[in-house]
Amino acid sequence: NGESYNGTGIHLYLHHGEKNYYFGLTYNDYSPTFQTYNGIFDQVGYRQAVMTHECDLYPMNSYLDSWGFGISSEGRYDFYGKQKEQYLQPYIYLNMKGQTNIYMNYFGVNDEHFEGIWFRGIRRGYFQINTNPLNEININASIQAGKFIYRMADPEMGTGHNISLDILLKPTSQFNFEFTYSRARLSSVETSELFFDGNIYRGVLIYQFNSELFFRTIIQYDTFAKNFQVYPLLSYKLSAF
Repeated sequence: NGESYNGTGIHLYLHHGEKNYYFGLTYNDYSPTFQTYNGIFDQVGYRQAVMTHECDLYPMNSYLDSWGFGISSEGRYDFYGKQKEQYLQPYIYLNMKGQTNIYMNYFGVNDEHFEGIWFRGIRRGYFQINTNPLNEININASIQAGKFIYRMADPEMGTGHNISLDILLKPTSQFNFEFTYSRARLSSVETSELFFDGNIYRGVLIYQFNSELFFRTIIQYDTFAKNFQVYPLLSYKLSAF
């Protein structure tokens, strides 16, 4: 009484690139019984098309290495033709002197079918900056603000933000310290009820004494769960010789 599976899968990727322009088109089509043995595609039972246009510019000045703008769009359906998601997302990026990169986008159109409800107008913006002012310091910060789906048993539209900050310090080849901060807030668009509002602070300290002795500790404070956690680790590797 062996089992038999029969399914189809299509992955199509077309692109064109030159110095100042890029175009990409991706189409995925997977039947519900398609077996994703290699793990490249983690979902089945959907049809999806994603298209991107991007213009890249290389100004001759003392501030920018390059900058560009583009627009990305997606349409997603289940395998039987029911629309699941669609978005239209313009974006802009700047690669500045001094290893500083800025990226911004905005979901001008963003609609999604979730738990039997078609949510329209989930508009939000995103801003990210990454900089290396020194070889020993890396800073990455981002903020996303606007409308989100409150993904619970009774979902509804919410308004809020997500903020993150990551600072990595490497003063020596043996020592590094990473501090991360995450914040999230969401409240109901219809009733202004607060769904959640909290912060997570996390620090990771690593010191490599030598090739055999290693120390790491993680310290985290979570205001959502109201808990404080410390995870120290001291490791000594015995030489095989």
